[in-house]
Amino acid sequence: MAVPGMIVAAAPNGGTAGGLPLGTELLFRYNTMPVEDHGRIIVGHVDAEEYIMVTPDADQWIENAVPDAVDVSQVWIRPAGGGMPAAHPLDGALSHARC
Repeated sequence: MAVPGMIVAAAPNGGTAGGLPLGTELLFRYNTMPVEDHGRIIVGHVDAEEYIMVTPDADQWIENAVPDAVDVSQVWIRPAGGGMPAAHPLDGALSHARC
């Protein structure tokens, strides 16, 4: 079961879309300068940790919901109803977060 604020290290068991429920909001931290966080909503599952995601500006992407240390340094599950995940460092990163 997905827990708001947890850092996703692997897809948890028991969800409806490969481990994470459809509609789950994720926050991705990309390895960019300046540091940027980007929001995503899961709308489908492809395979393992790969999901179909929608961005705040309605683009759709297939992305891995795990950090890869190359493009994505961290992934958080957003709490229901919005706000920042409890584990987020709140370090002033540029945020494209609200889906």
